[in-house]
Amino acid sequence: MKGRVFSYRHVVGANGKATTVKNPSNAKGAKWAFEFAVPDPATGKRRSVSKAGFAGQRAAQRALTDALAAYEAGDRKVPTEPSRAPLSTFITDEWLPAVRHNLKATTIENYEVLHRAYVDPHIGE
Repeated sequence: MKGRVFSYRHVVGANGKATTVKNPSNAKGAKWAFEFAVPDPATGKRRSVSKAGFAGQRAAQRALTDALAAYEAGDRKVPTEPSRAPLSTFITDEWLPAVRHNLKATTIENYEVLHRAYVDPHIGE
């Protein structure tokens, strides 16, 4: 399995919107990133694994080598399809049960009240 290392830069276009330019001709001030493709075990489709923000090409290459070694060693974290569940469902069914053991009972109660008062009526779906 192999990946690639590339430079990128964020630039503002003529329309005033910021865009990302991969492999800019002037690499001064550019950041570096890596990416590689892995098969999704559930669907068989190719998924991209990437990380950006490295100061130099060597650092990005080292991180790519480490990530590929970790993937081959069994740490096979593959990006999955985004969930289409509503935010309200995610909070009540997944997030609150996951954090419940780390929080005081009053904090959980406050989160539930805030969820009912603000998330459900405004951005729940």
